[in-house]
Amino acid sequence: MKKLMIVDDEFLVRLGIASLMTWENYGYTIAAEASNGKEALEKIEGVSPDIVLTDLMMSPGDGFELIETCLKKYPEMKFIVLSNYNDFDNVRKAMKLGASDYVFKLTLKAEELLQILNEVSAEIKSNQNEELENKKEKTAEVGKAGLLKRLMSARDRYYEETLRDLGKMPLCISFGRPYYLFYITIDNFKILRHRGNFLENDLLKFTMENMIHEIFGKEKKMEVFAYQVSSFLLIFNAGEERKEAAERFMLLRQYALKYFGVSLSASISRIQNGIENLREVIQSSEKLLQLCFWDREKKLLWEGQESFFREGQILENPDKKRLEKQLDLEGTIAGIRWMEEYLASLERKKACELPEIRKNMKKAVQMFSYCMEKKGINIEQTVDKNGINLETAVMEYDYYADICDCFYELKALYLEQDLQKRQSRSCRREVTEVKKYVQEHLSEKLSVPTLAASVNMSESRFSHVFKKETGISFWEYVNQQRMDKAMELLTETDLRIGDVAEETGWENPNYFSTQFKKKTGKTPVEYRKGQQKNG
Repeated sequence: MKKLMIVDDEFLVRLGIASLMTWENYGYTIAAEASNGKEALEKIEGVSPDIVLTDLMMSPGDGFELIETCLKKYPEMKFIVLSNYNDFDNVRKAMKLGASDYVFKLTLKAEELLQILNEVSAEIKSNQNEELENKKEKTAEVGKAGLLKRLMSARDRYYEETLRDLGKMPLCISFGRPYYLFYITIDNFKILRHRGNFLENDLLKFTMENMIHEIFGKEKKMEVFAYQVSSFLLIFNAGEERKEAAERFMLLRQYALKYFGVSLSASISRIQNGIENLREVIQSSEKLLQLCFWDREKKLLWEGQESFFREGQILENPDKKRLEKQLDLEGTIAGIRWMEEYLASLERKKACELPEIRKNMKKAVQMFSYCMEKKGINIEQTVDKNGINLETAVMEYDYYADICDCFYELKALYLEQDLQKRQSRSCRREVTEVKKYVQEHLSEKLSVPTLAASVNMSESRFSHVFKKETGISFWEYVNQQRMDKAMELLTETDLRIGDVAEETGWENPNYFSTQFKKKTGKTPVEYRKGQQKNG
């Protein structure tokens, strides 16, 4: 396992690189970080990194000095320069000093960096003891996570055995002293996974773990357990103030939201004694976080707030017969109103058992979708801004308000589509009326303002709607109808050319003849003779 060191005076650059991938899965580990060359030189002797990723323009101690000093003392050490686009002269200087390669840190991609690291690693002589040591560390980490998972699922007869195994692990805290639990969870994690573009499925969680260590501090007397798919358990001995831990969490949440668009929630347990009740403490903290479902503004909850729950509330099953009756009497808008009322009834109950809530909500949505589909509305294919339909939302959104937002977003889309349909139907009817009027009054002087007013439209709206429905402008349609009528009169009557022009609304016979020839390729006289000959 190759050891990496990141040296940059920007915290977010260091964090971003550390969070690009699960480094251990590719044969690397982040052994140390430093904010400048001086700090890096102080840490390097104790850490002995194989590869150093370093910025150049830092103070005190720039990247040039760092590269030059280290390569004199550690010739096997490799350096990769973190460069900006305008740093070509500095990069050239660093390469002359012995840097192996460079990357542009503003557009850095995981695949690109991994390729460069693999190329540089191929040049490094392997340390015989390195792989064995790192294997031990990784085994210990996996063992810790595995024991916690076993602890939560173990049957009673295996519970004590699991506790003993966990107590034997080399941990930063002691269960022999009072402790408390800090339960942190990533909000709407499933939704984030849907829309994420991470190199690996667990990258977001890995990023959060890095941030937790950075914000809370690795020197703190705490133990971090990756728990389930979207949560972390931080265990502190009671000497570490809960208030300080709460403040650090709010800072963590601020960074996660600002730089990664990720929202976090957390709960803090009471002071506990003894490892034997650890499972109950975890379960209690997890249940406490269910409070956040009803209020997405509650981001940090302290044990003792359970009074918020309305225990014993029984959720009523959604009434299918009532829904069908409303739809039959009032149409599809009644289905929307039924769903609104059902969601509101759940909020009034505020029952605490989320599995029951989600089960009932799913049943209601399925019923709603079925009934609306019978009316020609496909709810399942309508999705919100995250690409989520309503049934998925009730199972995967972590907050009641987000589920409601999804519903109201879909409601707005439906109402907009319904309005467009009704407007379209109305427009078709109005255009039909206008077309009929034109056909019956071809000989008269027609006016767009007059016709637009007759169907309660502005001139611009009338022109737009007419062309949209017919594919041609109003005057193109009028002239087309006049030509068709003229050809009919020339074929079936002996009217003079001037009379034909007058009957079809052409005020000037000469202009009529010119337009007729453009349309048919013949003059009115030639057209009539041709029709008589064919007849």
